[in-house]
Amino acid sequence: MTSNRFLIALGLLITSICSVYGHIPCETITGRIGRCVYINECPALWTLRVKPNKTYSERKILEDSLCSLNNYRLGVCCTLIKTPVVPTRRCYTLDGREGKCTSLRACPSLRAFYERPIYNSELKYIQSLRCPGSQPEFCCVPPLPRIPDPLPELPVCTLTESPPDPRFECCGRDDDSSTRIIGNNIVPGGNEASVSQYPWLAIIEYQSGSRIELLCGGTLISGRYVLTAAHCLDKRVIDSVTPINVRLGEHNITNPGPDCMLVEGGGFDCTTGAISIPIESIIVHPQFDPDTLENDIALIRLSKMATYSDFVRPICLPSSDITMEADEGTIVYVAGWGATENSKSSDVKRHVSMPLVPFAECATVYSNRFLRKLTDGQICAGGQAGKDSCLGDSGGPLMYQRNFVYEVIGLVSFGPRQCAQSGVPGIYTSVYNYLKWIREQTNR
Repeated sequence: MTSNRFLIALGLLITSICSVYGHIPCETITGRIGRCVYINECPALWTLRVKPNKTYSERKILEDSLCSLNNYRLGVCCTLIKTPVVPTRRCYTLDGREGKCTSLRACPSLRAFYERPIYNSELKYIQSLRCPGSQPEFCCVPPLPRIPDPLPELPVCTLTESPPDPRFECCGRDDDSSTRIIGNNIVPGGNEASVSQYPWLAIIEYQSGSRIELLCGGTLISGRYVLTAAHCLDKRVIDSVTPINVRLGEHNITNPGPDCMLVEGGGFDCTTGAISIPIESIIVHPQFDPDTLENDIALIRLSKMATYSDFVRPICLPSSDITMEADEGTIVYVAGWGATENSKSSDVKRHVSMPLVPFAECATVYSNRFLRKLTDGQICAGGQAGKDSCLGDSGGPLMYQRNFVYEVIGLVSFGPRQCAQSGVPGIYTSVYNYLKWIREQTNR
């Protein structure tokens, strides 16, 4: 296997031209001189990125426009100057097939040779396709037409004030099938979730003097309501700060703009940026006890309706009591921006999987070690070293995936002062026990 000399010459030519303009050189999918930039700096591709219901061809344009920035992050190759469009020249291969003269990268059937070293036999074949002229162009013969697999038809979802019916597939679904916060046995600090994963996660913004603080999480359950823990909102607990907004569609809390992440297959996914919606009203459960944290559940009514998108969607309410049907070791999930194993809050959205713990076993642990009595409105999960919810995750969801649809079965309530202790599960408010109350508040 040898290097392709004329490809090297092609790269040097493009580099020398682009260096005049002081940009990272690249070649667009149309063969024009371009620069590698963040996608939000390229109006044409950014407009295509945020377009809903993209076609197969539009997705391919985004994927084929990827390039590498100096900071090892992905960008897109954006047209730098308006180079004159040369009329397409017809050409013929040695076997008589008609094609068009174009660059290697702009030819789907030849693009692979642009991206990797090639064998001598392949080099000879490519040289036979060279078109006459000073520009390095080659005779591109379209491959046999291929009809792409149809994209799955997604339901058209419009959020309402009331939680959606799971049968209509407008809740509990995200665009990421991969599966917090205190880490797991592989990645310390928990796995970073993808930007499109858990689109129902919310962060409550608090006014603290002249600062905005992020102290609790929440879960979007409809276009107008966010479910969270009562201790995140009750004035008897948070007397020094005031909840003012709910942030949706967030991934990296330190980045004010869109967040992008490389995804499997070499593509990328970018959010449209987080949004903050003012809080209209707060509904704390009337029987909430700030001393024992019984009935630790509350609702936030947003001042306006959230808009359904890839990054803002509601989760489904539980369809049954998971504690009555779960087998030993049933896996559940927690996600949020809370403290990691180094006791620092996370900048990015993280998640972890944990087993449910039988209530009787959990109640015995808390009674013997902490002299604390648990109630029927609570469920337990975790108890494994290095896996737990923690400070800053309060109010966030404990999730169960049923037939590829996520349900919020619990809300982060409390646990031991030192998170992620072996044999000490975390305590979550059981959402199923409060379904009637939730329906009463959201259906008014």
